[in-house]
Amino acid sequence: MDQQRWRRVEGLFHAALEREPEARQAFLEVACGGDTDLRRQADLLLAKGDEAGSFLETPAMLDLTATQTAAVPLLGRQIGPYRIVSPLARGCLPR
Repeated sequence: MDQQRWRRVEGLFHAALEREPEARQAFLEVACGGDTDLRRQADLLLAKGDEAGSFLETPAMLDLTATQTAAVPLLGRQIGPYRIVSPLARGCLPR
């Protein structure tokens, strides 16, 4: 995909995000006209955005603080395919 095409897809993606979720498909239908590839790319970006959720909206340091101050020890806990067996290191959070 060339840079100009990418900018167009990205612009449609951001414009669609400014609309309510139920209005996005109708917006893209009109904005893309008969360009099915453009529509497919914009839909793909929207789907990936929904998949990603809001993981970047919470600062990572807040998650780290919650983990370090958890009342329940994490040792032995399974997270996905990984099991916490021992701490690697311990440090201080920046102030």
